[in-house]
Amino acid sequence: MKKALLALFFATLSNLGIASHIQGGYILLHFDSIHMNQAYYTATTVLMRDQSGASLPQVISLDVSDSSGVTLDTLALTRDNQYMLPSLVTGFSFEVNSYSGTAILDLNKMYLFSYSLCCRPGGFSNVSGSNNFDFYIETWQSTKNTNSSAQLRNLPPLFWRKGTSWQRMVDGLDIDGDSIGYNLIQPHSASNTPIANDPPYSNATYPLGATYDYRGVMAWHDTAGVPALFMLGIRITAFDASGNVTGSVMYDFPMRVENPPPAVGLNPPGLQVNGQAYQGNILRFSTPTPDTIVFSTTSFAADLPILHFGNGMSASAWDTTLTQVGGNKYDLSVAWLPSASDTASVFPALLEYKYDQHFLLSYVYNISFGAYSNIGLADDVAAQITMYPNPTTGVINLEAASSITSSTVYDVTGRVVQQHNFEDISNTQTVDLSGLNGIFFLQLMLEDGGSVTRQIMVR
Repeated sequence: MKKALLALFFATLSNLGIASHIQGGYILLHFDSIHMNQAYYTATTVLMRDQSGASLPQVISLDVSDSSGVTLDTLALTRDNQYMLPSLVTGFSFEVNSYSGTAILDLNKMYLFSYSLCCRPGGFSNVSGSNNFDFYIETWQSTKNTNSSAQLRNLPPLFWRKGTSWQRMVDGLDIDGDSIGYNLIQPHSASNTPIANDPPYSNATYPLGATYDYRGVMAWHDTAGVPALFMLGIRITAFDASGNVTGSVMYDFPMRVENPPPAVGLNPPGLQVNGQAYQGNILRFSTPTPDTIVFSTTSFAADLPILHFGNGMSASAWDTTLTQVGGNKYDLSVAWLPSASDTASVFPALLEYKYDQHFLLSYVYNISFGAYSNIGLADDVAAQITMYPNPTTGVINLEAASSITSSTVYDVTGRVVQQHNFEDISNTQTVDLSGLNGIFFLQLMLEDGGSVTRQIMVR
């Protein structure tokens, strides 16, 4: 491979001053075009460092190797975004740095992009438990079919209550429609001791042409009397129809394990969750006040957060959308409703703040839910709604038992990206999603007052 791989000027730099402060990251490759029998990719690297550490440079370099591990060249990436990630824990925050550049690669080959900064500081361990606590992220990319990297839509949580069991929903996305496989890499303590979890991590591979959730139950058993830091690794691998690997990305992230709350249902700093029984698809809580989420901190005002709920040890998990109802209060709507047989339980919940296309701040905690006395109208209506095709390349067809009056499309941050009131109200409608790409939530309002929300994928 020629030196033309360096689409940006590579500046020689010393990594020793910044190595000990890197605490996580990943590398993604996005296919752009073919020119003169070479494939052009945009390479993106996201790195995190602790607030007190030395600053990261404006330009970093990735090592580029062939399939046998022989280093071919280095690729310079320039920083295009930098921001502090606000913390829900006092005195604990990260600086996020995003870098990008152009990689020019020969066709029909497999390349390894990697980034290593030697030694992680005391109190951390590499996800692989390697010697010297090396920090190392890597991405494999095949140029045979000029595919892009498969990626995680939801990144690992950064804050976790000790002893909280959570059905963590990890949503993989492959824009080329390849099969997706996941592998969780067990975290280690600073002494390289594996951290116990219940049940152990497992692997999963899913069919071609769709995105699926991967759920791993994590119950931390750390016994330290003070909050602790651990590392979590997730590898996502894509396969074509012949079973060939088209790419593989390793995500490496820190996790802050917090002491358990003094009482079940206590929420993280800056968050209050209250609720009473509402109708439709508004989630009802066991507490007596209105269904609102109140944020006492104003640092998250730029983007509406997402709230995920999981019901303990089973495989169910669901997303929500938040609607601002005034000031810093939000109504909490969900696409899932309990059945008539559900009883009051304590569920773990995951709060996520979306900051840009690369990063989510997450916090895991417990909340108490009340039981439903009946399933209500929304469940009956939802069973009679048909949306097809899904995934779609543009137009999606809708059929319902009740007339459809309007549609609203939300992105994964809860932001409205499209809203339409139908002039010709009927029980069959179409929605044109051309121009969108990715995972969205489509909410339909019905003439009888009900509403239905479904997840859709647009390619």
